Amino acid sequence: NDKRWLIAGRPPPPRHGSASLRPGRPAWMTGAPRTGGGERSALSCGGGGGGSGEGLPERERMALEEEVVEVSEELRFVWHRPPLEEVERQWHDAKTVRIFVNGCFDLMHVGHFNALRQAKSLFQSRGFEKVTLVAGIHSDAAIARQKGAPLMTNEERVAVLRATKWVDELVTDLPYVSMSARMADALRVHWICHGDDLPICKGGGGMYSDAIEKGRFQLLKRTEGISTTHILERLLRRGPR
Repeated sequence: NDKRWLIAGRPPPPRHGSASLRPGRPAWMTGAPRTGGGERSALSCGGGGGGSGEGLPERERMALEEEVVEVSEELRFVWHRPPLEEVERQWHDAKTVRIFVNGCFDLMHVGHFNALRQAKSLFQSRGFEKVTLVAGIHSDAAIARQKGAPLMTNEERVAVLRATKWVDELVTDLPYVSMSARMADALRVHWICHGDDLPICKGGGGMYSDAIEKGRFQLLKRTEGISTTHILERLLRRGPR
């Protein structure tokens, strides 16, 4: 009967143990592996954005870095983020909330867009002046092992997600495993969000069970009547012309 994850608000900052964060250097779509003991590293290779940046998403106003993060043996991914000092500033700012939304984002449709929009507007309605949305996208290999290969390639799915106005940061090459509170700490996100169609991982555990248990999960309303499966069924019913 623990309903903490449905209560409006914000969890207290977790303890981070031995993990250390240090400032990186501006880069976009470049990377270097994270070493053991919680150390992080990033390589610089140019920047993004242009002009004054007025009215652009944060990822275009500020150059993003690419970092390989290993949370556990089974959870390793690439995080596209602003410099770490900016992430830390947001993390500790009481007027800012950082949230995470993950998915396959195959044949991206209104249901996907609604989930991202709803997540951001929900926390804006709670009075936060700034909501940073980190979107996680599962890899081709992870999706294929869970439910069959996606129709769009990884590059195509990432490109569409990057172009979505509600997305500020990206996590790519994401495995289909538990999206844990430990992962939330690594990404410096306060909340992990998902629709009410909560998935089960291959091993049988709920993808969000740990986040729910730790009070770090926010439920979103799923858009009824639309899914990638529904779109495929429509195409199959229509058949060749």
